Amino acid sequence: MKIQNEPYFTGLSPLSQGLYTLNNNDMLNAACVDIFAMDTPRTIVEFKNRGREAGTEMGFREFTGTFIAEFSAVLFAKLASFVGAKKYMPETKVNSSSWITNKGLDVFNEIYKKSDKTPSGFAEGVLNSMQGLAGSEKRALDKDKVQEIKEGLTNLITEKGTKKAGDIQDEIVNALGADKNIYLKSGNKEFEANLSHVVRDTVDAGKNIFFKKGANPDDVVKKLKFINNSRAAFAIPAALCLALTNQYINRRLTKKRTGIDNFVGENNYENNVKTQNEQKNEKGLLAKKLLSAGAFLFMLTKTMGVKKPLDIVSKLEFNGPATGGNAIKTVYGGLILGRIFASKDSTELRETDTRDYLGFLNWLVLGGFVSKGVANALDPKRETLLNTAREGKGVKHWLSDISLKSQKEIIAAGGNVKKNLRNLNLAQIAGIGYSALMLGVLLPKLNIAITKKSIKSKEKENNKENTGIISFKEFKDSLNPHAIIKQ
Repeated sequence: MKIQNEPYFTGLSPLSQGLYTLNNNDMLNAACVDIFAMDTPRTIVEFKNRGREAGTEMGFREFTGTFIAEFSAVLFAKLASFVGAKKYMPETKVNSSSWITNKGLDVFNEIYKKSDKTPSGFAEGVLNSMQGLAGSEKRALDKDKVQEIKEGLTNLITEKGTKKAGDIQDEIVNALGADKNIYLKSGNKEFEANLSHVVRDTVDAGKNIFFKKGANPDDVVKKLKFINNSRAAFAIPAALCLALTNQYINRRLTKKRTGIDNFVGENNYENNVKTQNEQKNEKGLLAKKLLSAGAFLFMLTKTMGVKKPLDIVSKLEFNGPATGGNAIKTVYGGLILGRIFASKDSTELRETDTRDYLGFLNWLVLGGFVSKGVANALDPKRETLLNTAREGKGVKHWLSDISLKSQKEIIAAGGNVKKNLRNLNLAQIAGIGYSALMLGVLLPKLNIAITKKSIKSKEKENNKENTGIISFKEFKDSLNPHAIIKQ
């Protein structure tokens, strides 16, 4: 891949900029897909096919679920940051809005200790420690580029000069050819992030840890690690509490509106009244819920790449003022578990499993799968649209090791930039479109069709059982006029 010394052109079109932002922000990406591909169409389908109560319950379920899964955890994390900065080691002042991860703190600390302990030396150390994934190759900055970029990065740390963080990011992208997968390594310490986070964290570490007047770097690092741990320890459980109780609250509101505690997705649910005892005593319902929940938890941990319990801690660490992908999966998983255990009968449980199992896979796994599939079809040799972190085969390799390039990486690579940008945008839009069609329209309609078929099947069985008795009773009553009068 040829890396240009200067950008092919500056700036992105509104479409490319929007897709670039979504591709680099898990929270915004998930929220947009959720709202436009799931919440809105699902609610419309329910209103249209099942009526007001089903539509109302679906709307509450989906839109409040979006807030809980994508936004609640980061709000709790900010609260934990504020409290931790005030209460823990109060004599050590820190930037409570810092989002450097624990691994990032270790790497920056190593780089600082090996440098000449000046802002310029620290900035140079970071640039020399940097590698980026461009295609299937990890690239480092050459010495001349390090010297060119060092001054602007140093000025950001010392708050001098006119360049902004975005300008430095663009210089690195065009010199390195990489933007999404950036690696910093010093000694045996290493961490990975996208370039915007690396530049942000480098400036934050220099300005607020190593070169802040009167600050003891070791104490600041210790306190920031405590805050990082506090965020995950408080924010994720707090968000999970909201998630697990969300559907129970939704059902309570439905019951308050209708006076009926039945699953409103069933046809004529208001005439199909089941007593509380009948609902609680449905044979095998609890076992079905436990089996369903266990299967989903297995699927969740596999998609997160969790091999042992301690893996969960590092995967749920916050790396910015936006909920990360694994945190979203975890909280969304809590929503699904809450829906499973709030199900009133086997019909609702089956609808929950169909909608949410397939929804989880299509939204957080297969949507990206489709985007990469379209990109691979447009770029079979994987030279212009895809990055490959390591060689391999199979579905796991496709999901874990292959990713779409960013729009800025396309620009840095040169060549037929307009065509490659168009193809990249098309691949991203295809993934979003697939999610909208599958999650927002086809899955709800599939659930409705299965439920209708199940109800009709039960009605036929009941009619077969009762036909002889009813006919005989009607025959007797027809011969007894007094019985007809009594009726």
